[in-house]
Amino acid sequence: MLPFRSRKETQFTPHEWDIMDRAHETASTILGRDRRLHPDASRLARIVMTLFAQGLRDPEEIASLAADRELGNELTTGAMVPGRKAPIDDSDFE
Repeated sequence: MLPFRSRKETQFTPHEWDIMDRAHETASTILGRDRRLHPDASRLARIVMTLFAQGLRDPEEIASLAADRELGNELTTGAMVPGRKAPIDDSDFE
């Protein structure tokens, strides 16, 4: 289940929630994260919901795009990237 819900978000049908939930689970797996306990799980869920709101309906496509966006967020904040031993910094681009 996506890590948050509000009154505004109840506009979705159970089928739509299922699509977003599967996309969030897959994106979390791609990123090597626990979908409920990772500190950025809510941010990833918002990305999934944004992609869904833009008209995407394939959970695999949503997951792939959400993981790419989230990885981009990590790269710009100096966070750890799965498989790296240190955060990415400016020296990686010299």
